[in-house]
Amino acid sequence: MARFDDFVAKYRGDGVLVYFGYPQGHEDDPEHAVQAGLALIEAVHWLGSPSSPSRIGVSRGGILV
Repeated sequence: MARFDDFVAKYRGDGVLVYFGYPQGHEDDPEHAVQAGLALIEAVHWLGSPSSPSRIGVSRGGILV
């Protein structure tokens, strides 16, 4: 997902925690997060696994590092 200017922070089971705008924030980071989420949903749909629902969560809030 490097095309979305992201940082993969953590893998947990079948989930991934990804930061957008880390280590330096950009004005379009929220847009990149939504685009990445939509791309992931499309990729899972393309794989054709109807028994595996996809859930994407996007949180826009303050993070202190």
